[in-house]
Amino acid sequence: MDLNEYNLDFFRESANGDVKFMKYILNLTARELQDYFNRFAEALQNGDIEQARRAKHKLHPHLEALQAYDLQKLSENLINESDRLSAELLQAFQQKATLLCNAIQQAANDEK
Repeated sequence: MDLNEYNLDFFRESANGDVKFMKYILNLTARELQDYFNRFAEALQNGDIEQARRAKHKLHPHLEALQAYDLQKLSENLINESDRLSAELLQAFQQKATLLCNAIQQAANDEK
């Protein structure tokens, strides 16, 4: 994932220099995001727009804190176009979501 597509400053500030806590926050965030991403995609694939909206609502604060605006925009587009769900758009979302989670986990591993 392009380093310009997300920002960890919020999490660094929250950890206040505590490397162990920073690793914990990043790993927890990556796990939670992956769960919400999966719920969101599954709900869309099943045509359950209310469930997709709930998952998107849970994603929003994480994506906002990460400044992952591209994923926020993709999730909004998927909700807005749910009646004619684009497989390509959903696949792009899922790929970016996976890359983000992997990047966050890698950042946790790289913390010293």
